[in-house]
Amino acid sequence: MAFWDLATWDWSTIGKTAFGAGVGTALVQGGLSIYQDHKRRVAHAGYLAMRLAVMLEQYGAECSEFIGENSNPPHRPGEEFPEWNVSLPTLAPFPVDDDGWRALDQKLAAQILNLPNRIRTSQGLIGSTLEYSPDEAGEVLQIEAADRGLEAWGAATLLRRRHRIEPAEPLWDYAERLIQMRGVAQAELDDARKNDAEAMEKLFADVPPIAPTTSEQEVVVTESRKTD
Repeated sequence: MAFWDLATWDWSTIGKTAFGAGVGTALVQGGLSIYQDHKRRVAHAGYLAMRLAVMLEQYGAECSEFIGENSNPPHRPGEEFPEWNVSLPTLAPFPVDDDGWRALDQKLAAQILNLPNRIRTSQGLIGSTLEYSPDEAGEVLQIEAADRGLEAWGAATLLRRRHRIEPAEPLWDYAERLIQMRGVAQAELDDARKNDAEAMEKLFADVPPIAPTTSEQEVVVTESRKTD
């Protein structure tokens, strides 16, 4: 989106101006038009970037609050599992600003637009864990919320940096909390899975081998004779 990037110049405008006012005047007027268009695009991109950054930072903070809520959920007597909040925070709808979106860096814009899909994927993984591996639900909730919150925070940071917006000054460092809580949850999940694997290995190690049936013995003898 640099001013001297010739690919972004409106050559049709320059051509029309050249025929109407002469080549010299056309270059001046065409250049001025391109410069004004460039400033307009920068302004659109900057304003949208600011709105998106604030929205994404808010989502990151909500993910941190979600993790805090699930760190000590209520647990009814007689229930095997606590009453987790199993619904990830909802990301607010993106602003409608076609000029602003077109002016943003395409790779970064694609990353931001794909965030709702990634949140849905995380929510689906949480649902599968609750159904098939509920013992791991607490850790998976923390990990998925941290990952999506950090993804939103990272995109907001890039938006501020690329569009020269002042860095955010949150009252508390939720990004650092997301990193710490994710590390704790991942370590607990890895330990639990390791313990389960060791328990299963020990269980099967204590099981005596099953003696072959008569038919199985006959097959072994037959195969042995063929080899001989």
